[in-house]
Amino acid sequence: MRQPMLPTIARLSAAMLVMLFALRLIASTVQAAPPLVNTNADNTLDDAECTLREALLTVNGVPANDDCAAGTNITFTAGVTLISVQTTPLPNLTANGITIDGDTGAGFVQIDGAAVTDTAAENENGLVVQSANNTLRNLVITQFPDNGLVLTGAGAVGNTLVGLYLGTDTTGVPLGNTRSGLLISDGANGNIIGNLPITDFAQRLTLSGNGQHGIELRGIGGANDTRNNNIVGATIGLIPNTLVALPNGGSGIFINNGANNNTIGAAGLGLLERNVISGNTANGVTLNGALTIANQLLDNRIGVDIDNAVLFPNANGVQITNGASNNTVGTGNIIRGNTANGVMLTAGADSNTVNNSIIADNGAQGIMLSGGATNNIVTSNAIETNANSGIELNGAGTSGNNIIQNAVQTNGVHGMVITAAATTNSLTLNSIQFNVINGIVISGDGTNNNQVFTNTISQNTEDGIVVLNNAIDNTLSQNSISNNGQLGIDLNNDGITPNDPNDPDNGPNDLQNFPASLLAIDAGTGTVAGILVGGILDSDVNQPFSVEAFSSANPDGEGQVYQATTMTNNDVQFTIALPNVGLQNITTTATSSVGSTSEFSAVIDPLTLQADFTAVPLLGIAPLTVDFTDETIIINPNGFPITYNWDFGDGTPDSAVLNPTHIFTAPGIYTVTLTVCVSSGGVTLCDVATLVITVEPPSPTPVIITNTPTSTGTASTATITPTFTRTASLTRTPTLTLTPSLTLTPTLTRTATFTRTATQTLTPSLTASRTATLTLTPSLTASRTATLTLTPTLTRTATTPPTSTPIPSQTFTPLPTLTATPRPPTNTPQPPSLTPIPEVTVVKDEVDEDTIVIIVDNDGDPLTGVVIEEVLRPGVIYVSSQPGSPLCQEADGIVTCSVGTLPTGETFQVDITVDSDGVDIVSGQTSVRSNQFNTSIDEAYIVKSLQPGFAAPGDSITYTIRVINPTSRVINDITVRDQMPPEVQINSVTANPGAVTQDGQNITYTLPSLPANGRATITIIGQLLPGNAAPQIANRACLTTATSPRPRCAVAGFVRASILPATGESPLPWILLGSGAVAAATGIMITLRRRTARLA
Repeated sequence: MRQPMLPTIARLSAAMLVMLFALRLIASTVQAAPPLVNTNADNTLDDAECTLREALLTVNGVPANDDCAAGTNITFTAGVTLISVQTTPLPNLTANGITIDGDTGAGFVQIDGAAVTDTAAENENGLVVQSANNTLRNLVITQFPDNGLVLTGAGAVGNTLVGLYLGTDTTGVPLGNTRSGLLISDGANGNIIGNLPITDFAQRLTLSGNGQHGIELRGIGGANDTRNNNIVGATIGLIPNTLVALPNGGSGIFINNGANNNTIGAAGLGLLERNVISGNTANGVTLNGALTIANQLLDNRIGVDIDNAVLFPNANGVQITNGASNNTVGTGNIIRGNTANGVMLTAGADSNTVNNSIIADNGAQGIMLSGGATNNIVTSNAIETNANSGIELNGAGTSGNNIIQNAVQTNGVHGMVITAAATTNSLTLNSIQFNVINGIVISGDGTNNNQVFTNTISQNTEDGIVVLNNAIDNTLSQNSISNNGQLGIDLNNDGITPNDPNDPDNGPNDLQNFPASLLAIDAGTGTVAGILVGGILDSDVNQPFSVEAFSSANPDGEGQVYQATTMTNNDVQFTIALPNVGLQNITTTATSSVGSTSEFSAVIDPLTLQADFTAVPLLGIAPLTVDFTDETIIINPNGFPITYNWDFGDGTPDSAVLNPTHIFTAPGIYTVTLTVCVSSGGVTLCDVATLVITVEPPSPTPVIITNTPTSTGTASTATITPTFTRTASLTRTPTLTLTPSLTLTPTLTRTATFTRTATQTLTPSLTASRTATLTLTPSLTASRTATLTLTPTLTRTATTPPTSTPIPSQTFTPLPTLTATPRPPTNTPQPPSLTPIPEVTVVKDEVDEDTIVIIVDNDGDPLTGVVIEEVLRPGVIYVSSQPGSPLCQEADGIVTCSVGTLPTGETFQVDITVDSDGVDIVSGQTSVRSNQFNTSIDEAYIVKSLQPGFAAPGDSITYTIRVINPTSRVINDITVRDQMPPEVQINSVTANPGAVTQDGQNITYTLPSLPANGRATITIIGQLLPGNAAPQIANRACLTTATSPRPRCAVAGFVRASILPATGESPLPWILLGSGAVAAATGIMITLRRRTARLA
């Protein structure tokens, strides 16, 4: 009988179920790896194929099915090349820490959105990331109705984008997204767009060909908004690896609506890490909106390729607008070749900074500030070869901007322009040169109260500065203006504007009158030192004015070097003392109290007027007759009238005689003053010279002596008329013996000779007797034994009438002798203490004329952290050192040797080779420091110079000796000795401060103390005598101080005219030698040696 089949079928079905479960388990085990996208399709079908849509849902934790394994990395098989997203956008990425890598090994995966339905929701984006710490790399995202890639929301933090193409494929085919390639919005922060370092072009991002912007950073208008994102290594507006533009329809980067503290670029980037933002339809970078603050642009290429070789213009390179503030276009940017401006700040842009960038070759201005841009700073930029002007400030409300220390040159129109009612802007310390028309133009009604201060304005084709229209109260002060094609300052751009009486006119800068009736004298180095400039300003009587004086190498009516300022009023002579002697081609300007500056005055060349005179004698007994001889130096090519005034200092009337004789009737010390003046056009300038005359009292009047006789008789009266010879001989010969008991025994001998001639009438019957007693009571408290001997000689001659008994001439020679024996010493002298032997010795010397040697010798405990530092004086230029880098290195004239440990008994030596321009190579400051001690070598030093370097017989020569104390301590007991050459006649010697004396050709200067950082100056004026002098005439001045008793000398020399030195030799106009050294640490021995300087 046949058995029923059901149980067999049931058993078979159960087995099959077990097998199917096992297969599913195996499959599940195989797919445990991260989601692997293995198809180009875009669906969520449960078909064992993992699509990108399904992979995103899976990593988000909401899988559509089990086609994709769970994991944190999404990768693609080699067959996946182009994923065409259908109808609806891909899911947003909401999981954290996900990596999506589109590199299949065969190329990058392209995600295309051409088939996505565009709706009014504006959310048809390619990939949207709302989460943190994700990495997207090696993807191509194209043709989405909105943005290609979006990082959005406060949760989008710390994401990294590497090697993406947004808007084009890897070959440069234009496949732009309708809006931006990348949108970072709504609080997304701390994202890294382009990870550093970048070592390959494939790691760069490309954002080109999109309908709006390459990248948009968009805030939501609040604090802590879209911020702290960093963009590097991006090509925006070009096809990668080519020199072909693929513009984005808007800006390369658009920062908007409160996005803040984002950084575009970074300082010090390598070539592949720089952003290239070029070829875009709108601006390279736009910063827009009042809350868009504190963003930075650093080291970008804007308008040019990555190599800065080929121009790809944006509209403006950078535009900051609509109240965006406190943003920085900073270090390292190159902004070139843009169609409009390199940088534009407009529409209320406030307190932004543009600095340390190159801004060149742009189609309009290099930098434009307009439309109410305020309080912005433009500093330290190179602004060159722009088609219009380098910098323009334009429009009402454009105010308070500071343009500082920029190089503005070779621009196609002007260097700088302030126009159309821009006010209160400042141009300071800029170099404005070689521009095609003018250096600076200030124009337009209402363009007022701007300041142009301390700029260098030169070699522009037309004027240095032009002020036009009714632009008023613009101050042009302390600028260096020279070598421009026309005027230095031109009011109304019509050449020199003549002064008008009382200056009532209107116009640019009120057509302010310039100073007139100018006169200048070179007063040399006398009582009135330097150059004096005088003049008169005819202008508004109701306000004060400032007058500035300038000097120039060329007599072109400009002002190359600002010298000094004074205040004046209308029609009153002003005087300005210029600090630099020997200047020529003096000009002046006038500025009213409201700030309007004039054109330059006419050029004046100072005449030489150096008051001087001699007096014979300088010392005598009243009444004293003194002859004065004028020796004033006058070089007066214009023949201006000269006047003399002598004030003898004794209350008598002054004299106008050229060489007067004056009698000083009363004893006293009188300062005689000679004032020599020159006048022209109502202006008078004077120089002053003084001498001191010493007048001593006259001989005494006769003395009446009444004698008292020793016997009875009639009293006699003797009339003695002494005659004094005022030549005293004083010899002091002290002998000092130093013994352990400290007994000092000086011997002092004084010998005085007095001659008295007396006529005596006596009664013959009487005998007169006189007794004289001399008592000397010295008081000595020192423990010395002194012997004082006074030996006067008295000669008395008496004559009696014939009826009297003649009294012969007699000679009285009293010889009083005084011996004083002071008290013995009260304190027992102590033996001298011994100086401790130092443990560290520092020696500084010069090996030859260009090598310094510094030796540190350690005889004590080991030293650690030893550093030697040599600060070279100006004029001493570092060449090399042995040892060299890295042990010893030089920066900015400071040589630093990081020695480290110096064991006991060890010595460290460094040889520093320098190139010196007449400066003593060992005059610099040396410091040696370690963890155990610090010391320094620094002392006062001496500088000697002379003018001129060449002289003919009869020429005046001025020697200037300076003692400079560069230390922070007082230097005491300063002495300078100078033996002048016999070929030079010394005319005058002055010093300030201190005292100076002359003994023949020997000059001695003394100063008790020179304060820290103080200077002293000695001026010697001489004249080259005729004769067969040597071709080179040189001499030295030597300095000693309390702390440096060994002389340190400075040598200066000149060449006789027509006798030039041999090739390679120097006329020695400047040679500097420093003085000795002291130590700043106890127990450290400091030695400074130098060979004696040799004269040529």
